[in-house]
Amino acid sequence: MNLEVPQTNARGTVESRPAVASTVSRCPSCDRSVKHGAYCSACGESLHVSGRLQLGHFLHEAFHFQTHLDNKVVRTLVPLLTRPGLLTQAWLQGRRQPYAKPIQLFVVLNLVFFLLASSLGVHLLVVDEPVLRQGLPGLGPTLLEAQRARHGLTGAQYAWVFNLALEPHKKWVFLILTTLVALGLKLLHPRRAIVGHLVFAIHFSCLLFLYFVVLGLIQAVAAKTPWGLIDNRVLMLISLLLLGAYGALALRRVMALVWWRAAAEGVLVAMCFYPTMMLTERLALLLAFRSLGG
Repeated sequence: MNLEVPQTNARGTVESRPAVASTVSRCPSCDRSVKHGAYCSACGESLHVSGRLQLGHFLHEAFHFQTHLDNKVVRTLVPLLTRPGLLTQAWLQGRRQPYAKPIQLFVVLNLVFFLLASSLGVHLLVVDEPVLRQGLPGLGPTLLEAQRARHGLTGAQYAWVFNLALEPHKKWVFLILTTLVALGLKLLHPRRAIVGHLVFAIHFSCLLFLYFVVLGLIQAVAAKTPWGLIDNRVLMLISLLLLGAYGALALRRVMALVWWRAAAEGVLVAMCFYPTMMLTERLALLLAFRSLGG
């Protein structure tokens, strides 16, 4: 039914125009009544369901999400590398829109790191045939040889299969590292919320992803020089100094510490990586062995 509503035009005469009835729709997500607008005021759901079912809209949403995510991650990498602790400080102060979320950044860099690791020569928890013959931490050579013989594999085949079984467990290195750093900071600063320590640890782990990618590039270049690969002990010392300095600067910014305490805690944070590697290595090797029927 069309209602005629009297309207006055520019010349002062009265004319009738059909009234526009207000439409009431329901949100498809929370089922609340929405009187006006394109989005639900309660949950933010879009009310244009029919338009969203078109292929063009679907591709637009996918492209927008991907480019928005990439832009935020790229914008977040600059302060992560050049201004230690700024991301954690911004998150704690509530300035979260300009940067990628901590978990989001961790997941993206985690995927990038493990995709590039093998091509860059960054090998985490890789075993070869001679190592398997000598035995692994917690797994003697007799157990490994028995498993190899039971599957009827050669030494090289068994090493390949064992490394394949290790793949799902390698990512635990940084998860355990993040947890240990957060717990360690909680012990040092018990009055601060554990969530803040966790965000700091996540950002530090993200820095480690980038650091080991760069380290892999340096090793790849060094392998082509007359001196060959850089000695692991030298790399360990350099890593401890660089990561310790980064941790000290980050802690000084976030915790407002004096220099000597920030330096001491930064070294402790950097040193967490090595026991984490040993702990994760033992666990991953055991799980890989059991997944092969050990």
